[in-house]
Amino acid sequence: MSEQIQQRRLRQRLDAYMEQARANEHKLRQFQDMELKLLSSESLPDLCRVLIHDYREAFGLDVVTMVLVESGSQLSDIFETIFNEASLQEQDGPELLKFINIVSDYKNLQELEQLASKPLLGAYDAAQHQQFFVNHGAGLGSVAILPMHRHGRLLGMLCLGSKDTSRYKSHMASDFLQRLALMAGVSIENAVNIEYLRQLSLKDTLTSASNRRYFFQRLQEEISRAQRHSHAVGCLYIDLDHFKRINDQYGHAAGDMALIHVTNIVQHAIRNSDVLARLGGEEFAVVLPDISKYRMGEIAERIRMTVSSQPCLLGSDTSIELSISIGLAFFDMATAIGEPEQLGEVLVNQADQALLYAKENGRDRVCAYEDIQGD
Repeated sequence: MSEQIQQRRLRQRLDAYMEQARANEHKLRQFQDMELKLLSSESLPDLCRVLIHDYREAFGLDVVTMVLVESGSQLSDIFETIFNEASLQEQDGPELLKFINIVSDYKNLQELEQLASKPLLGAYDAAQHQQFFVNHGAGLGSVAILPMHRHGRLLGMLCLGSKDTSRYKSHMASDFLQRLALMAGVSIENAVNIEYLRQLSLKDTLTSASNRRYFFQRLQEEISRAQRHSHAVGCLYIDLDHFKRINDQYGHAAGDMALIHVTNIVQHAIRNSDVLARLGGEEFAVVLPDISKYRMGEIAERIRMTVSSQPCLLGSDTSIELSISIGLAFFDMATAIGEPEQLGEVLVNQADQALLYAKENGRDRVCAYEDIQGD
C-alpha cells in the first residue's frame, strides 16, 4: 500500500513538473513571438504599439507604460514630430502617447538611475511607483519595473502593471522579463536612430524647418485626411522682403541669421499640427489642417506683425529691421474635388499668386487668393 501511495505521489509530482514545463514552454513561445514582433516593427509607432498594446493583451496585463530618458531633446523632438503626422492622428497616435513619458528633469533622471540596477517586482506602492504609471496606476495590485539598457546607458523603463496582487512578487525569477527589457531597449534605440536619420533627411539644415520634400508629402496627407472628414486646409506662402539687400549690405551670414530668426517666429505662431517648411532661398510655406479662413488670417497677420516688430540681432550693437509678405489660400474639402496631389499643387500655386500680389503692392502685407480675383 505504501508503495502504491509513493508511486501515486511520484506520478502527481511528475504531472506537476510536466504541467509547469508546458506552461513555461507556452510562456517561452509567447516571449519569442513578442521578440519577433519587436524585431519586425517597421517604425517607432509600430514598436510602441507592440509594447504598449500587444504585450498587454498577450500576457493578460492591465497596463503597460514606458518611461524613456531624454537624449539632448532629440527624443522629444522625434516623438513630437512623428506622432503629429496625419496618419497617426487618424489612428491611435494620441492614445499611445498617454502611455509614454519622456523624462528630462535631472532630479527624475537621478531617481531612475538609482532604481535601474535590476528589475523591480512587487506590490504596487503609489508613492514609489506612480511616476512610472502616470494616470494609469489606479487599482494596480503588483508591478514589474524593467530597466532598459544599451551599451551601459539607461534608455528608460518598461513598466508592467496588473490588478492581481500575486502577479509579480519580489522573489520571483525575472529571466524572461529581463530578456524582454533587453530586446525592447535594443529595438527602441534602433527605431529612434532610424527615425532621427529619416527626419534629418526631411529637414532644412540651416533653419531646422521641414524641407520641400516633406512639406509636399505632408500637404498631400493632410488634404487626403481633410477629404475623408470634410475639413478645410489652408496654406501660407511666406517671403522675406528685400532679402538680397540684406545679403549685400550685411553679408550672407547675416542673411542666414535672418532666415533662422523668421523661422523661429513662424514656428512659435503656428499650431503643433501645422507644418512649416523652407521651400528654398527666402521662401517658406505652412500647411494648416482643419482651420477656418478667419483663424488662418489671424495667424498670418500675427506672424507679419511679429517679424516687423522684432528686429533680427546680429550682435550686441547691430540689428536688422525685417518684413515679410504672405500669400494665403484656402480649400474647403467638403466641396473641393480632385486627387490630393493635384489639389495640393493648386493650393500652393494659389498661395504663391497671392504672395506675388502682396509683393507687387507694397510688401509687408498679407493677401488672400480669393481677395485678388478680378484685380
